[in-house]
Amino acid sequence: MSLLLSASAADDPAEEAAPPPCYDVAVRAKLIDQVPSLMPECDDCIIMSWPWFLDLKVAKVLEGSIDAKTITALNVQHTYLQSRYGVWRLRRNTAGGFNVVRTGASGELPLKCTPAMAPPKPYIRSKDKTLDDLRNEGFGYYGHFPKR
Repeated sequence: MSLLLSASAADDPAEEAAPPPCYDVAVRAKLIDQVPSLMPECDDCIIMSWPWFLDLKVAKVLEGSIDAKTITALNVQHTYLQSRYGVWRLRRNTAGGFNVVRTGASGELPLKCTPAMAPPKPYIRSKDKTLDDLRNEGFGYYGHFPKR
């Protein structure tokens, strides 16, 4: 299986000089489900973060446009996030879904994307599996968010 994990939209050094991350839509939403993708196998490394599938219940669109009341977005994280309402900045990706856009290293908020900016690749992709396949594998292995 060929699987690519990415913590940013850049896949190669030539893309590292790309402009800082931006977002297409900002929503106030509650995190209602979290499914980690399968952690990649690695013999000589420590994996701190990897892609997760997040289901968000949208309460209000703050910037941009989105029609759905519940959306799935990809986020790169280490463990489960606390489920509460918050502002989520999202970038449409080339798979037709969303990537969560984080604040910069020094805490600065990302900028709004211009319409001319091409969408990035999703944070996880496979040559032989769909995002739904990858989510289902993670769900089969890890199950649902642990109830408290």
